[in-house]
Amino acid sequence: MRIDAINRIYDAYKAQSTTASKKLDKTSKKDEVEFSSRAKDFTNMTKLLSDVPDVRTDKVEEIKNRMSSGNYNVKAEEVAEKILSQFDVRG
Repeated sequence: MRIDAINRIYDAYKAQSTTASKKLDKTSKKDEVEFSSRAKDFTNMTKLLSDVPDVRTDKVEEIKNRMSSGNYNVKAEEVAEKILSQFDVRG
């Protein structure tokens, strides 16, 4: 067994310069997040839309009043056309 070869390998390994790593200060830096302007716009629009009511009560009240007074007449053809347009079917 050749011990001198092992010694040379060990000496070569030992000769490599190693530097001690610096200890990092754990409080030196905080994590940061930066959102794009598009993301900010999206957030603003979402907030604005959440303020819009789901039901337009003014329209509902107007139609209720017209129905109760007998002035709300809708043609069946118009209703059918609207329904079929939702399914992309034209008559």
